[in-house]
Order: sequence, then structure tokens, then C-alpha cells
Amino acid sequence: MNTYIANFEEYQCFFADRVGTPAARAFMATRKKKENLEKNGKLLVFQKLAPDQQKLVEAARLKEWNNYLKFEAVRVISEEEARSIIEATGAEELPTQWIDVDKNEYLRTTKSPSILADLKTTKNARDADMLENKPQDAVDYLKNDLEQHCKSHVIEPKMKSRLVARGDLSTQFGRSDSPTADKEAVFIVMSFASSRGLPIRSADLDHGYFQGERLSKPLILKQPRGGLPDPSVKPGDRLLAFVPIYGTKDAGRGLWRRVRRVMMSAGFHENLIMNALYSYTLDGVVEALVATHVDDLIWAATERCDDIFNEVRRHLTFGTEEERNFRFCGIEIAQQDDYGIKVTCEQSTKRLGVIRLSAERRKQVSEPATTQETEQLMSVVGSLMWICRSCRPGIGFAVSKLQTALRKAVVSDLLFANKVVKAIQEDPTVGLTYNPGLKWPTEPGETPQICIAAVSDASHGNEEVFLDEWQEVENFRSQGAKLIFLADSSAIETDQAQVHLVSFASSIQQRVVNSTIKAETYQLTDVVEAADLVRAAIADAHGAVEEARWETTAAAWTTSVWFTDCRSCYDTLQKPIAKTVNKRLGIELAGLRQHLWRDTGFPKPDRRALEEKPNRPTDVIRWIDTAVMVADALTKLMQTVYLQTVLDCNVWCFAQTPEAKAIKARKQAQRKKGTAAAASQSRDSQAEDANEDD
Repeated sequence: MNTYIANFEEYQCFFADRVGTPAARAFMATRKKKENLEKNGKLLVFQKLAPDQQKLVEAARLKEWNNYLKFEAVRVISEEEARSIIEATGAEELPTQWIDVDKNEYLRTTKSPSILADLKTTKNARDADMLENKPQDAVDYLKNDLEQHCKSHVIEPKMKSRLVARGDLSTQFGRSDSPTADKEAVFIVMSFASSRGLPIRSADLDHGYFQGERLSKPLILKQPRGGLPDPSVKPGDRLLAFVPIYGTKDAGRGLWRRVRRVMMSAGFHENLIMNALYSYTLDGVVEALVATHVDDLIWAATERCDDIFNEVRRHLTFGTEEERNFRFCGIEIAQQDDYGIKVTCEQSTKRLGVIRLSAERRKQVSEPATTQETEQLMSVVGSLMWICRSCRPGIGFAVSKLQTALRKAVVSDLLFANKVVKAIQEDPTVGLTYNPGLKWPTEPGETPQICIAAVSDASHGNEEVFLDEWQEVENFRSQGAKLIFLADSSAIETDQAQVHLVSFASSIQQRVVNSTIKAETYQLTDVVEAADLVRAAIADAHGAVEEARWETTAAAWTTSVWFTDCRSCYDTLQKPIAKTVNKRLGIELAGLRQHLWRDTGFPKPDRRALEEKPNRPTDVIRWIDTAVMVADALTKLMQTVYLQTVLDCNVWCFAQTPEAKAIKARKQAQRKKGTAAAASQSRDSQAEDANEDD
């Protein structure tokens, strides 16, 4: 025994697991994201580029450094001076890095006509057809030896470099929120431009962050790897920053504060409801609408606003200004001669790739997805979410279903994602249309001839969610759909209206409900609240909203029309008081009824005088048949032809068709027949029981 103990130290081992700190886990996640961007060609790795491409990147880096000097964003200081500033002021020192991209990369897709034409000259027609029509295995085979050739010969690179700070390593606290315009704000600008016959315009700020508010405390930056393209800068020198620098946490906020101050000093009004939406109004008539997203602006304005925009340009340096046809925040915008606007995500749709699955793997539909497959699924779903949110509401239900599947994906989910990708790539030009015709007010004191059309729909108990705390799937969830249109006032009483879509969503309701009326009512409540915000935003742009009474004053400006295909919900809301409902449902119905039974200019109805509805209610509810429910495609998997037709022509006819009436009559007759049969069977059973007792 003593011998074993004596030899213990010679043979002992130490086992341990490395436990990552939160900072280390965040760093690994950032590095993984960067690796994926590099893999997809969205970020360039300088060391891996060909010599001719390296020269283009070096030229782009020199241009970036000259812009630093042009805007006086930094001053070169010695290492000793940097140390003294840090000791005296507690300034933070951050490393920097080059971010290099090819702005023409989005044009290179395997389905690009130019690449297919190039393939037919370098290979043969059979291979070109295989690339265009065959499964992904064939596409991979051809891409291996052709795509690099196409990148360098078909479409010339357009290099852009940014010198960015490693803001993720910052430890100093500061506000980093920087409001940007929501999609709803951008859609409202487009509706305004087409309806008023105004050209749609966009611009980006030349090195926008450098035009932000000057820093309140010093920031020291190290040079990036490889140094700066300036021989006068020594290897150990530092940079003292005076303005927000790309990559720092508060850079976006500094730019937003400066843009906001310039816009408001020029005479624009900041919207009370929607962030980064500005309006210029004279006597209740909107003359200009501007939406900002970081350093990008999109607007439409009358000639009366030329001087105001010149004042904005005097304080903010615009880069590229475009009109009618341009890309804005990843979407393509095209305005026709009649001022109609088409919004698409054509390039983003073409760039989508399917998840790589072998023929054998595709048969294992119930098998869990591997880590690599799940990462591919997350990438595809993220891209689909962006496309859906930007211009394709028709895929909203499919995207919602895929988002749920991400928690615990199986092979069938991967196949479904591929199916969605292929479906939208059949016609990547599908999008939103804003045709002229809506009558925005053009004269002082004019009564608005537009209203809000809030469309609500829900399916009951057909969806499932993954519960993290139990690591299990729960069934019986309901899917809710929201479509909010800006419509002409004929939607209040007639059966047809011109509409512009400004907000949409398809999502799973968090609460499990045991009836259709509950699912429909809860969804209607959410949609009405969202519609109130859209109404208030547009009314505020017209100068018709008082901040303290924003909901009441916005409701006095125009009417909100609700559309539902749930007859029981509609009938219940026609009564002043709902009886024989449970408490939770009763609360929701009572809240909705307050909107329908209040008079214009009043925050709520007089509960002692609810015998009849007021003559001028702020909100109106209309029942429509499911056959013309435009939001139906956002609650289940089905054809989206009807929805897309309405979005393309901007005309929605919601009258019940004769066919729908006949179908509904047959169903009612069947239900009555079934009820009568059940009652007869019950009476016979009771009679038999009575005879047995005798």
C-alpha cells in the first residue's frame, strides 16, 4: 500500500471542463456570426482575396481614411498622449478593425440571367438547364467551378470599406437606443406619395455617423491590424475621436439626435406615435412626410417644401440622392409615370438558398435536425422573415410556423422551409403596390375622405408552440392575423373600397382558448389597438392630435372600420350589454364595445345611455363572409391568390358572393337537420328509459 501511495503523484491526472463566462459566450456568438457572413460572401477576408481584388480593397480603405480626415472625425495622437488622456479623464480605449464588403455581391446569384448565359458559353445547355431546374445537388456541382469565374468576369466588384471600433468590448455605460422608422412609417410615406401624385425620393447621409452629435467624453482608438493607409501615421499612434464612430454602442443615437434636431429646427414635426417619422403641415394639409432609418431617408414632398429641404441640406451632407427607382434598406422601390409605387425584395429573394439535404436524409422526416442543419434553418428563416416583413405578407403564416419550429426542428421542418423558398422564388417580383386614388386632404379644413380598415381573423386550436421550461411541444394554440389598410371612406358603408396596406402580421396567440369566438375576439382586440396607433400617427401628421388626448382627438379625425368573419363576435358587439359570457371574454367584449358605442370627441360612451349607438361613432364593425376575408391566408396554409390580387390592384370587394351565400345556407340547413335528429334521438331515448322504469 505504501508503494502505491508513494507513486500516486507520478500517475495522478487532472480533469476539468472549461466554463465560459457571459463575455466569452457573447464573443463566440459574434465570431460565429462573422464566420457565417464571410462564408456567404457578405464579408471579405483580405488575406484570402486575389491580388487584384486586394488592390481594390486597399483603394476603398484609403477612401474611408480620407473621409475620417474630411469630416475631422479623429485626430492622430501619440501613444504617450493617449495614456495621459486616459489617466486624466478616464477615457476608454477600443481596438478597431476593417470591415470590407463587395456592394455588388447581391447581384450575383446562381439564377441570374447573366450567369446562366455565361454558363451556356462555358459549359453547355444541358448543364445550364440543370442549374436552373434540377435539385440542389446539381446546383452545388456546377457552382463549385463556375461561381468564382462569374464573380470576377460577369459583374465587376464594387468594394467598400469601413473602419469600425470594437464597441462590443466597451465597458462604459451609455444610452444606445436610436429610434428608426418602422415599416409602417415607410408604407405611409408611399401611400402619401402615390395618392398626392408626388415623386418618392431617398438619400443617404455621407458618412452619416460622422455627422452625429459630437462626443461628450473622449474616446481613444487603436489602429486596425495592418495599420492605416497613411505613411505619416506611426505604428504606435492612436486616434482621438470627436464624433460617433462606426461600431460604438452609442453611435446610432448620436446620429439620431443630430438628425432629429436638424429636422425639427427646419420646421418639421416629429410624429407622436411613430419613431423617426417627420411631417410638415400647413393648415391641416400635409406638405411633406419623411421617414429616417439610421443614415437613410425616404420622403415625398410638394414644391412648397423646397426651401425647407435646402435648409436640411445646409446642416446635413447628403450622399446619393435618388428619385422614383432605388433601393431603400434592402427593398426595391419603383414608381410609375402615374405615381403608383411597387415595392419588392427581388434581389433578396433570388439570393435565398435552400438547406442542403441528401436524398437519404430527406426521407428521415421525423428525425431531429443536426446542429448544422438548425443553423442553416435559422439563416433561411431569418431571411424569410425579412422578406415577409418588407413586402410579402402572403408568406406570413409559413414564416410564423417556421419560427415555432426553430426551437426543436426536425427534417420535415427543413423540407417545409425549402418548399417556402422555392415557392417565393417562382416569382420574386411579388410585392406591395400603392396605386394613386386615395384622397388625402389637399385643402385647409377639408373633411378627410380616408379611413382605417382593420381586418382581423383567427384560426382556432390548430397550432403548436415549444415550451422551453418543459422542452415539450404544446398543441391547441390559435393563429391570429392582422391587416391594417388605409382606405377610402366608402369602406364604412359600401361593399368595395380602395385600400393601401400599411401594417400586417401573422402570429400565434399566447393564450389557449376553448372556442372560436374567444380566439376571434382576442385577436380583434389586438388589431383594434394597432389600428388606433396607425390612425393616431396619420392624424398627428395632419396636425389633428393633442398629446394629452391623443386617442380621442385621433378618433375624431377619421373613422376606424373593423372587419371580422366571426358572426357571433359581431352579433355580440351589437348589444349594449353582453350576457352569458365568461368573465375574461366579457372584459374583452366590453373593451371593444366602448370603441363602437362612443360618440366623436368623447373618450368613452355614457354607460347610462346605451339604448342605441351614437350617430357619429368613432369606430364601426362590419361582418364579412370568409370567402372574401382577405386575411384568411395569414391564419392557415392556403393559396394566397385572393390576397395578392387585392394587394396588386388596391381594390377590395367584401360583398358576400352568391356562391358563398348558397354554401352558408346549405351548412345552416345541415346544422338544423343534425340538431333536429339529435333532439329526436334524445326524446326516443327518454321514452325508452321511462318504459323500462314502468
